[in-house]
Amino acid sequence: MDDRLIEENLALVRSVAARFAGLAEPDDLFQVGAIGLIKAAHAYDPAFGTRFSTYAFPAIAGEIMHFLRSSRENAAGSDACAELIPSNDDTEEEAINRAEISELMSTLDGNERRLIELRFFRSLTQKETARLMNVSQPYVSRAEKRILDKLRRLGAQEYASK
Repeated sequence: MDDRLIEENLALVRSVAARFAGLAEPDDLFQVGAIGLIKAAHAYDPAFGTRFSTYAFPAIAGEIMHFLRSSRENAAGSDACAELIPSNDDTEEEAINRAEISELMSTLDGNERRLIELRFFRSLTQKETARLMNVSQPYVSRAEKRILDKLRRLGAQEYASK
């Protein structure tokens, strides 16, 4: 029964791994998620009264989050967006939100990403951001509005496709 559960739920692993896209290589996320699926299949008892996919989801996500935390600890401080990687204190929903934000951030070009990192992850003012980027404060204001609109559109499209 374990093998059948695993084979029938590999798409669930792909789906969960996709929520963490941009935080690690897709193949790594899938492989780590598959480990979570295998663990869930071995521990699952239909007497729990839940569908296997409902039972397996947190095991898969948890295994991926553990992998990402380990990766973060090994590369601490290497990325301004390192805080997007789930931490021990995250709930499952927070971890998924972080993964979705990271996925959206990966769609930005270098300057757009830097502006958002400075403004929202480092909490700098528009004036401080402008100084660091060697642009005017009004430029930062206009660019920020444009980038946030872009992220909202992309986020809405992503949400609608799920």
